[in-house]
Amino acid sequence: MSASPAPKPAGLSVFFPAYDDSGTIASMVIRAVQAAAELTPDFEVIVVNDGSADATPAILDELARTYPHVRVVHHAKNRGYGGALQTGFRSATKELIFYTDGDAQYDPAELVRAVGADDAGRRSGQRLQDQPIGSAAPDHHRPSLSPHRQRDVRA
Repeated sequence: MSASPAPKPAGLSVFFPAYDDSGTIASMVIRAVQAAAELTPDFEVIVVNDGSADATPAILDELARTYPHVRVVHHAKNRGYGGALQTGFRSATKELIFYTDGDAQYDPAELVRAVGADDAGRRSGQRLQDQPIGSAAPDHHRPSLSPHRQRDVRA
């Protein structure tokens, strides 16, 4: 009898809305690439630049040139947090989507712990409840890991 092959890990999209986050976005993206690579070879890191007026666009473009798994979506004008989230969800192409803000309030490495803690494989709607790295944020800004498929987010 031959052993059956291990199941293929689910694809993972990680995204960050970013607005004038030049001081934090590079470390966030690099940590997200490292965390996602620990979980699956099938991942992408997407950053939605929401009309930043600082160095964020240039930093993101350089990160996308340096890291093949990184994609950047630029909004010419600021569309607000909700608009950036919509763009992030629409841009994601993988089965699972993780998002958090680009201001380093939360550590993308928490993603590894969140997925690893889910030994039953039930990743649906899991919310990370760990303490934020910085000051407390409203619950709607907490990082989230959810199984979203393209049809779920294209209304």
